[in-house]
Formats: sequence, C-alpha cells, structure tokens
Amino acid sequence: MVPDVLANAGGVVASYFEWAQDLQGYLWEPELFHDRLEKTLREAFNYIWTRHLQLEVTLRETAIAVGVERIAEATELRGLFPDRVRRYVPVRHATFTQCFVAEGIVCRGHSPHASVTT
Repeated sequence: MVPDVLANAGGVVASYFEWAQDLQGYLWEPELFHDRLEKTLREAFNYIWTRHLQLEVTLRETAIAVGVERIAEATELRGLFPDRVRRYVPVRHATFTQCFVAEGIVCRGHSPHASVTT
C-alpha cells in the first residue's frame, strides 16, 4: 500500500509540471507529461521503500521522516536559522522506532529531552 503522503504527491508534481510548462511557454506532449510524472513518482517510491527498510517503520512514517529530513536539509542549506537548526539525529523510542530530534523540535509529542545517541 502506498502511503498517503506519497500518493498525494502525484497531484503536487503534476501541478509543478503545469507551472514549469507555463514558465517555458511550451506545452508538453501528453506522453512526455505522463512519462515524467511516472518517472518522478517511481523514483520517489523507490527511495521511500529503501528508507523504509533502513528505518524499520511503516511506509507512512518513513515518508514523513523523509519529508522532515528534506526540510531540515533545505533549512540548513539556506541558512534561515543557522543558530537553531544544527542536525537531526535518529533516536530510538519504544512507540516510534525512529524520531528526528533537533534542538527542541520533536515529532509525535516526544520529549525534546529524549536521549540522543550520535
């Protein structure tokens, strides 16, 4: 079963492709549009599946964790909060196998004071 986060991405990617076509002033052929959409979604699913096997959590939790990882990486690269966001570290919990913690930012209501192993 495909996680809802990933399934909903199809509409978002299609909207992005429409925006890109508008910027280019060039309408893609329907086959090209569908080929690019399928390629993008297949790559996304394959990446989520690989991380799912590594993290050993549900596909939905994996998709959310990957989203958090990507947002953290983008935030760090952009330097929006260079003093606050340093790194996200996987932490083992009894109820949620992997939880990403960063300086007071936690997921699923876990304590920001959870033990972090690096």
